[in-house]
Amino acid sequence: GMTGGLCFARSQPQNSYCSDGEELTMNRYLGSSSASSRTERVCIPAKLSYDDTSSSRSTDQQSQDTPLCGGLSLPPSEAACAGTDEGLWRCACHESYEVPVSQVCRGGNWVSYRLDPTDCTRCNGVDSRGCE
Repeated sequence: GMTGGLCFARSQPQNSYCSDGEELTMNRYLGSSSASSRTERVCIPAKLSYDDTSSSRSTDQQSQDTPLCGGLSLPPSEAACAGTDEGLWRCACHESYEVPVSQVCRGGNWVSYRLDPTDCTRCNGVDSRGCE
């Protein structure tokens, strides 16, 4: 597994809110510091993988053992949403990471919130419980 933290750019106007990657809300890395716990909207590069090289299984084995996005039939994560969907939540399949991701419709785009949300069956519509 991954130890330590990773450094990512914050999502902000200067980087067009992650125009060349994925915008996700991630927990701040605390380590042994006394920093307060918080989340931040950050830009994850499009090709980043959460698998590190110390994994004992190859990615080929993993994709055979674990169905894409837990075997859930979900829409792809990269998509535009209709104006009538503004503020609605959904679960989508994030194929780069091979896990579900919760998303909210903002300004005509599905914005990713959290990888591997607690309950995709409840991450649907106006109710965001289960999207955490």
